[in-house]
Amino acid sequence: MSSGLASFHSTPDREAAEQLAARLAEGGLHATVVENSPVFDVTFTAGLERDFHVMLPREEFDRAGRLLEQDAERDAWTLPADHYLHGFSNEELLEVLQKPDEWAPPDRVMAHRLLRQRGMDLEQRDLERMRLERLAELARPEKARASLIIAGMAMVLFGGVVGMAIGYSLANASKTLPDGRRVTRYTAEDRRVGRYIMVAGALFTLATLAIMFTGWPLW
Repeated sequence: MSSGLASFHSTPDREAAEQLAARLAEGGLHATVVENSPVFDVTFTAGLERDFHVMLPREEFDRAGRLLEQDAERDAWTLPADHYLHGFSNEELLEVLQKPDEWAPPDRVMAHRLLRQRGMDLEQRDLERMRLERLAELARPEKARASLIIAGMAMVLFGGVVGMAIGYSLANASKTLPDGRRVTRYTAEDRRVGRYIMVAGALFTLATLAIMFTGWPLW
């Protein structure tokens, strides 16, 4: 990833990523496309990825989202009668607006239009409140899987370096919010456990190396 930039949108389609970056650049934003090669994550929370990321400075995320919504709003097309949004209940359409990070700008705009047609006209401050609530929900640290913590502890004994890597991931893993902010992924308690595992792994590794190269007895 480029320094100082964060992933605003990712897609396996290079052309789609380049088109989006070009549109954002037209709007005065500093967009670029970066190919993300497969990366192994020892916590298995990210997995293997090979995507094209549209990168932006984090402070431009909100502006980029609004620009794309304005583009969608200007489109005069109407939804075909068999479009899936027509089958959404009011609660499901509201969820589209509450989770803008999970839906494309045209979907968000059309969900708003459908709600208006059904007599539910949301003001801009209502949409902003829902988005802030969504960001607060996404920002909450999550509880690490017990199996991951157990694996980290076990690897301290059976492979200090691997245990150290798992501990580091637990202590330092982060996630990027839709507005570009990076926050810690795991709870304070899990991060503390991760630091303990990391230190224990380092000590065990040093002890193993000392035994191997100096011939010190185990006890």
